[in-house]
Amino acid sequence: MGLRASGRRERHAAAGLAGTGPLLLSIDTSGSRLNVALSRGSELLAFHSALHPFSHAAALLPVIDLLLEGQRVTVADLEGVGLCIGPGSFTGLRVGMTTAKAIAAPGRLPVAAVTSTLLLAAGSGAAGLVAPLIDARRGEVYSALYQVGATTHGPCGTDAELPVEVLAPEAGTPEGSLARVVEASAGPVTLVGSACVTYAALLRDKGADRIALAPASRCSISAEVLAQLCSQRLKAGLTADAGQLEPLYVGRPPIHGK
Repeated sequence: MGLRASGRRERHAAAGLAGTGPLLLSIDTSGSRLNVALSRGSELLAFHSALHPFSHAAALLPVIDLLLEGQRVTVADLEGVGLCIGPGSFTGLRVGMTTAKAIAAPGRLPVAAVTSTLLLAAGSGAAGLVAPLIDARRGEVYSALYQVGATTHGPCGTDAELPVEVLAPEAGTPEGSLARVVEASAGPVTLVGSACVTYAALLRDKGADRIALAPASRCSISAEVLAQLCSQRLKAGLTADAGQLEPLYVGRPPIHGK
């Protein structure tokens, strides 16, 4: 089985079936980039990260099959599932949620859930106050604020320090979201996420010397960080049953889906 890039920026990697610990499949369908990672304990075995705008439903299962086949394992070998629960695309979140439940429910696998804003903060490459800003379209932005330590970054499954939530995810205008995170911050804030690309000029103008924009390469969720955070939560026992899972919807769903 193979996948054609069709002009998309696409990344695949495989490191071989190694390491100790539970075999974990982690999924992120919250944005236009599809992230899927296969890990065992602290070892990232394989991952897929590619732009699949509006086509996660068609791409997700073939990508999962590709990663599992590449490591010569099956769904029956999995010992846990990781999932980004949002906020993000309403349609994308439903695709990921449905797939994660279908994989986890039959074997009653534990599910490690993480938010898109936490993933962006952890992958920002910055320490201190970090505000994920996600372009929700229709003139809205999803914002949150985290305190990120200097030891946040490390191999999946390690005991690296997780970002601490200061402000929970919330929907608002770009200007309102910026004001929200700046007002809650005693010092400079690093902004990260797709809204930092869409509204870069506005954020620089309104934020003045209070903000710094993360590099564009850091403004998408990383499959490696997805595996890291889900592995940490699985190791710590911070999991849920498939039946308890709910997407984190922030804002009002569009009439015809997004």
